[in-house]
Amino acid sequence: MGIEVKSSAYIQSWHQERPSKIQFDIAKKRRLDYATNAFDPDYPCRCADCYVFCLFTGRNVRHEDVLDTSLRKFYVLPAAIIEERFGEQKSVALSRNEEIYEAVFHEDLKDNIDAVLNASATKRYDELSPDNRNA
Repeated sequence: MGIEVKSSAYIQSWHQERPSKIQFDIAKKRRLDYATNAFDPDYPCRCADCYVFCLFTGRNVRHEDVLDTSLRKFYVLPAAIIEERFGEQKSVALSRNEEIYEAVFHEDLKDNIDAVLNASATKRYDELSPDNRNA
């Protein structure tokens, strides 16, 4: 079971006229065969079981501490939901993630990842009770 983490932020370390538009890369990639150290050219996939989209919510580049976990929101989604909802899309906007799943904070991240991984190993994610999905 694999986890892929994607990160985005409104602010960057360089000068900006306005905050960044929040999008996450969900493009299918070629799977690496670790035994041969070669990519499979014919099989692009979303190879992880669980995707974690991390948003740094700070908006003031001079005053925000990037290590402050209270300034991060996480959206934890199983690959099956990404595949079902977004198909061949290469990126997804924050607003679309928010339509599907509520953000969780750092202290709830592990429980949410565990729920997705356990669901992918035993049953479809959408069969989980709402209590488990928003733990």
